[in-house]
Amino acid sequence: MNLNRKLAAAGAAIVLAGAVFAYAAPGRHGGIGTMGNPGKRLEMLAGYLDLTDAQREKAKVLARQAMDTARPVLDQLKQQHEAMRAAVQANKPEAEITQLATTQGALVGQLIGIHAKAMAQFYTLLTPEQQQKADKLHDHFRDLVGHRFGMHHSPESQ
Repeated sequence: MNLNRKLAAAGAAIVLAGAVFAYAAPGRHGGIGTMGNPGKRLEMLAGYLDLTDAQREKAKVLARQAMDTARPVLDQLKQQHEAMRAAVQANKPEAEITQLATTQGALVGQLIGIHAKAMAQFYTLLTPEQQQKADKLHDHFRDLVGHRFGMHHSPESQ
């Protein structure tokens, strides 16, 4: 799998996982309509996958647990972002900016891990038919992300 394909797949996984993960972030409705409302995103996903009430409740629990785990990392990432902004504005040495970027990258990696673990747990709640639908949705988002960034997916690039 080439790098562009890997990046697009990672982006699509994050989008799909975000529907579950972001539910636990009440009050963080930074967009227009449903896409800016994590609870509505989860409900859309639940409707698309035809989740049972029990599956919906478990998904909410998983999302809350993931958000609780992510919250300190998000706080650190915010601090690092502010430090990076200050370093850029102050024209700090390249080595300092590189170190800040490396730290931000590690924090983002932790968040991706938290998302992936929550999504893995969510995926095990699904029936085989729901898993197929989730896979189809993942592929759709992967293609959208790839198209957005000019990364086209062909069978030979997998």
